[in-house]
Amino acid sequence: MKSAVCVDAEVLTFDELHRAVARCMDAHPPAGLDFQMHSDANVIAGLWDLISYERSSSVPFDQIKPEVLDAYRRWAESSS
Repeated sequence: MKSAVCVDAEVLTFDELHRAVARCMDAHPPAGLDFQMHSDANVIAGLWDLISYERSSSVPFDQIKPEVLDAYRRWAESSS
């Protein structure tokens, strides 16, 4: 079982990102006729999609846009 905090302080893992977007989606399920996601979930999901598409397991923090990192940190396990 993985730790609730970042394993490597220099990278964000796919699993950590997945848990953050899932936590946001649980707190704010998609709404409306078009099932619009919460803005944080949408921002986090963009990076989640990219990592998934590239079949990567992590991304260095210094390569993450500040607005994505801010949204991630709001929903990271260590901040709950």
